[in-house]
Amino acid sequence: MFELILHLFAPHFCLGCGSEGSVLCKECLRQIPTIPSACYRCGMATDKSKTCKGCKRVTKLSAMYAITKYEGYAKEAIWKLKFSGARAAAKDLGLAMAMKLELPEGALIVHTPTATSHIRTRGYDQACLLARVISRQTGCAYAPCLVRIGQQRQVGASRKQRFEQLVNAFRVAGGYDLQGTHVLLVDDVLTSGATLEAAADVLKRAGAKQIDAVVFARA
Repeated sequence: MFELILHLFAPHFCLGCGSEGSVLCKECLRQIPTIPSACYRCGMATDKSKTCKGCKRVTKLSAMYAITKYEGYAKEAIWKLKFSGARAAAKDLGLAMAMKLELPEGALIVHTPTATSHIRTRGYDQACLLARVISRQTGCAYAPCLVRIGQQRQVGASRKQRFEQLVNAFRVAGGYDLQGTHVLLVDDVLTSGATLEAAADVLKRAGAKQIDAVVFARA
């Protein structure tokens, strides 16, 4: 409890320049190397990070936006958010993610929920925090409609193991009508794509018309 209170009120210092007030200040965020627009599955150059025609046969994700690579200050910032209680990092990273997007009116922001055991340890779901920031910045509604089933640990798993572990890992909560909606899935890091693809499958079966995704960093 003491550590949680300390993280809430202690000042943050920018990982890049050391200035007080944020985990990554706006100037340092602007200097982070960006990722060229490409299909997230095969790496083929595409317009606006869209999934290429070939990969669309095996994924429900129409586009995957990523701000930068999972290295350097970006990696440190995500680690602070996920493992050091630095909730304030979600605002910094979420703002950068929102600026990358061009969403149609009526798009729905949905976070990819992490395992409940991790939420209990951290005190929050980092993807939820990011989604809320993006919702406020874009004006699009936020809907926590995905529920995670099971406690699969993805860290250290192979690509094949990640996909196998996430079969039937999500469901749509009752009370949400996704028929014909344009959904933006939000997560912090893209590794194999298994988590986001599993979530997209569930949303598509629930009636979503188009599903895009955004992450801050790509491994």
